[in-house]
Amino acid sequence: MDTTGIYNEYLSGDAKALERLMEYYGDKMTLYINGYVKNLHDSEDLLIEVFAYLVDKRPKIKSSFESYIYKAARNHALMFLRKAKRHILLTDEEMNFCIENTFEDDMWLAQRDRQLYECIERLPPAQKEALYLVYIEGMRYKDAAAILKKSAKQVDKLLQLSKKNLRPLLEREGIKSAFND
Repeated sequence: MDTTGIYNEYLSGDAKALERLMEYYGDKMTLYINGYVKNLHDSEDLLIEVFAYLVDKRPKIKSSFESYIYKAARNHALMFLRKAKRHILLTDEEMNFCIENTFEDDMWLAQRDRQLYECIERLPPAQKEALYLVYIEGMRYKDAAAILKKSAKQVDKLLQLSKKNLRPLLEREGIKSAFND
């Protein structure tokens, strides 16, 4: 989907274009933001703030819309955490509680996906975010690098480290041959 083109349609006066963008990014961005704030309701509120910012400021986006929206979501989440003076790191018990409550109602999430998610949550934040952007969201390295404020080579290194760290966690959960490289 050419989201940059759809955003340009919105800037040209097509209000339905913004609705299409919200529908396309809604669930994905909520989960992305939730990776920071660990509260689904706050994540949904922050998603609305991100789109309200687009409506209010109507920024001209020079790169891809997808890179821009993820950067904006990340910035809103980090500002939220700074204002609330909350810490990103949770104990394992708190993290498991959040995982269970956040995703319990989602029928599409199979047991294996839950195990994978729990293992990913144990990774360092930069590795976790790189994995999410590249493998779950399907972004190119250069787009993920722009969001993470790193080079494509640094993103590649983060992904290599995350795979190395994730493999034994997955094997302990009974998931063998998680990576074919």
